[in-house]
Amino acid sequence: MYQDTTRPAKRPRESDAVADSYVHDTTLWLKDGNIILVSSQPQAKGFRVHRSILAMHSEFFADMFNLARPEEPARKEAREWSEDCTTLPLTDGSHDVYCFLQYLYVPNYFQLGTPMSFIQLEAMLRMATKYLCQRLRDDVTKQFDLIYCSKFPSDSPKLPPVPALVPKEDVGTHAITAIRMARLYNIPQILPVAFYYAATIDPVKYVEIHPSLSPEDQLTLIRGRARLVTATFEIAWCWLLQDGFKFGCGDTDCEMTRYSVIRATAPRAAQAVDLLLCDMPHQTVQDQVVPEDDLADVGELCAGCFNHWKTAECAAYSVVWNELPIYFGLTPWPKK
Repeated sequence: MYQDTTRPAKRPRESDAVADSYVHDTTLWLKDGNIILVSSQPQAKGFRVHRSILAMHSEFFADMFNLARPEEPARKEAREWSEDCTTLPLTDGSHDVYCFLQYLYVPNYFQLGTPMSFIQLEAMLRMATKYLCQRLRDDVTKQFDLIYCSKFPSDSPKLPPVPALVPKEDVGTHAITAIRMARLYNIPQILPVAFYYAATIDPVKYVEIHPSLSPEDQLTLIRGRARLVTATFEIAWCWLLQDGFKFGCGDTDCEMTRYSVIRATAPRAAQAVDLLLCDMPHQTVQDQVVPEDDLADVGELCAGCFNHWKTAECAAYSVVWNELPIYFGLTPWPKK
């Protein structure tokens, strides 16, 4: 009886398929590299780099390489050797791997204090967290600390409409994106200022345009916005809106000037949440301040009244700033 002694064709290994289905990255394919990182499908890319560089920056890769043993059958299913390089499939997208490796290999790719897109920052933060790259995580975290700084600017007591380190492409979405990343990657210290910037967006817009914000954080935002509006009138503008000049000189010119500021401030009531982005009320009349003995015209303000007003208002604004985390139900800032 005839017996077919030919062996059936071997089923291709998964690693063979991976090795054959990626394209070389044009900038990170180093001839002397000894490991090929292959990003996930679709559009998988291969990055030929150095195991020593990966191990230097990442605890994950350092431990993996230190535990490496001679190839065993089970291991061969996970890696493929070619041209003296280990091909290591990853579950990360090409952009994430690219940003991660650019940080490792290109000195000026990331510069602390220089604007960088949030897409790139999140890619690096995601990889740093996953592969235990502490230096990279610290650098990205410091960048966010600079963007959403907990220190109220003393030289010019108001925040910029958009933080200086936010690039143009992220202007409309930076605050919502920062909240999501802070929650996902455990960067709680940036939440108060990020929530404040988000609160200055029309509530209808941030619910419609940014569905990525969790329902819990949407509720936090709405409640925080309401508390902030209340604090504006009860704390920040308290001295301006009180009955009578508590520290006033009693001159009717000073009183009339105060009323004119109240009238000018009234249209801003609907945007009271923007108080930390705008000039303080006393700053709108600082060019009308004159010595007390020189009061002559309606619209002028004596220096004594103005200084009392300025001191009280700056102190009130500091209270609002210091309580910003509380308005959004967050942990208070550490006392300095």
